Amino acid sequence: MKRSRFLLLCCYLLAIGLGYWGLVAANGEQQASPVTELAYQTLRLFIIETPYHSPLPWQLEIARWLAPACAAWTLFLALMATLRDHGLLLRRWLVQDHVLICGLGVKGFSLARDCLDRGRKVVIIEADQQCPRVEGIRLRGGQVLFGDATDPVMLQKARVTRSNCLVALCGRDETNVEVMVHARKLAQDKKALVKAFAHIGSLDIRHALTTHDLLTQHEDSFDGTVFNIHEMSARALFESWPLDRDGILPADTRTTHLVVVGFGDVGQSLALRVAQMCHFVNGRKPRLTIIDPRVEELWREFLWRFPYYEDIVEVTRVGAPLADTRATGAIDLAANQSDSIASLAVVQGSDQENFTTALHLLQRLRFLDIRVAVCLSSSRGLAMMTSGGADAKLLERMTPFGQYGINCSSRMVLGETLDGLAQVIHGFYLKDRQASTVRSQENDPSCLPWSRLPEYLRDSNRQQALHLRVKLRSLGITTPLEDIDPEFMRLTADQIELLARQEHARWNAEKMLDGWTLGERDNARKHHPCLVSWEQLTEAYKDFDRLTVARIPEYLREYQRIRKESH
Repeated sequence: MKRSRFLLLCCYLLAIGLGYWGLVAANGEQQASPVTELAYQTLRLFIIETPYHSPLPWQLEIARWLAPACAAWTLFLALMATLRDHGLLLRRWLVQDHVLICGLGVKGFSLARDCLDRGRKVVIIEADQQCPRVEGIRLRGGQVLFGDATDPVMLQKARVTRSNCLVALCGRDETNVEVMVHARKLAQDKKALVKAFAHIGSLDIRHALTTHDLLTQHEDSFDGTVFNIHEMSARALFESWPLDRDGILPADTRTTHLVVVGFGDVGQSLALRVAQMCHFVNGRKPRLTIIDPRVEELWREFLWRFPYYEDIVEVTRVGAPLADTRATGAIDLAANQSDSIASLAVVQGSDQENFTTALHLLQRLRFLDIRVAVCLSSSRGLAMMTSGGADAKLLERMTPFGQYGINCSSRMVLGETLDGLAQVIHGFYLKDRQASTVRSQENDPSCLPWSRLPEYLRDSNRQQALHLRVKLRSLGITTPLEDIDPEFMRLTADQIELLARQEHARWNAEKMLDGWTLGERDNARKHHPCLVSWEQLTEAYKDFDRLTVARIPEYLREYQRIRKESH
């Protein structure tokens, strides 16, 4: 667009110059006219008025066609801009089943670009008319409306009730929540289903919202979900870079040990993911070492949210900068322990700082079996890894993560892959609960269908779905879920017993992280009688866990069938 405007300006200057030159030439053959008169006659060329008759000088002949063409093109651009900016373009009234994105920041742009590249229709509401990313979206075929996403009128203009989904990616958490509230009201008024996703940067607000009726009272007209980009970064890292590598088998005496350099939002998300995912068939607790000068202050805040965390993970805290011998000593200790699989994640600062730190650590640990993940959120950060200035062998051991282009993809934000598997697991759970006599289904929210399931219970199914890969690696299966042939997957009684123990340990950790304690079943007070070791669990509940893991081949078969039909 900037190039076309520059070209139009050049055409204007050319038309004026040639027009004036031509008028001077034509006027010279007749009678002299003042400069002001010639300038006035030049401007009249833009309204298709030529003061002289043919034959005309060649300069004037060109100018009398170029000038009105410039004027017409300017009028066309102005009309298109007006229609586009105010959302009056005809195709906007025809659009439906689109992804509606509120906010065109870095995250919004990454999601919009991914959706457009996948052939999906995209409409964006952006408050800043000077946003530099607008043209990039429009060139890809997306529509951008300028306005306030918290304004119900603007949401209606963007046809939120006809959208496939709404994604709130504005700069402030409060704004994203407000967008969801207005979208819910519009869905109720129009009696149309709106599926909404809101980015919540604060982990405290996110966890508080999981029990709010905005996310727990799913209705026929509204389905709300919140997500956090830092948690998605941790999830994406552990999917492609599992801490147990090729798996910890039953006879293996090792556990995992993650060293986190920096305990900000990303570091805390990694720590949370360790507690959720690192439950192995050998029963060993995972280890976590945190290196951060402010670790004690940050740890108190973390424990306020997850008071039982240290019952799940062995934690070592080092309150010192990385240059301190206490920090380097803790890293050396983790890397040299024979009873653990060591990994290191650098998440302490900017992309430049993280990359430099990771490279320095790899040089120190180059002869030890330890991998390093480094948080590089931007393409500029990734460019540092391909610039050729570092040892290629060291870079092979460095894994970048945290890129918005990956974490803000439709697969991650809209849960297109994970939710598919989670829904399959929940569907089998409902069937098993109907046949089970362990406890009544009456007034049990976990027995609701997926469409009405509270968000915290959906997240429970997602965690179980993510842990499925850990269980498969425990059996020595490292093939992607999509490529496993469930017809040839036969679980022995011993394998089912081991996996059931593993699933119970994972479930215990999930409940404890959510604040549940041992006691008579009381959902309101978060008490549960099954928060005990496997040995203390009643046989009826053990059988339910055995049945859950025995269904793994059925989960895979149904998941693959749904994926095949959707493609």
